[in-house]
Amino acid sequence: MEWGSRGIWSIPSVRKNNDHVAKFSLELPKRIIKLFSEENDIFLDYFMGSGTSAVAATLKRRNYIVI
Repeated sequence: MEWGSRGIWSIPSVRKNNDHVAKFSLELPKRIIKLFSEENDIFLDYFMGSGTSAVAATLKRRNYIVI
């Protein structure tokens, strides 16, 4: 609950971004996926770039569909 929907998130940016132009911190999708889904739910990312959201879904034990 400390980092829930009413808190202010302080998430450091990606330091090295030489493999994808829109890369973002893994912590951001991990929090959103945890906040809005349950284990074994399906997460949809219809703008997959470097795959950060798919990694986050796997770490949070969610299934995912990426486009």
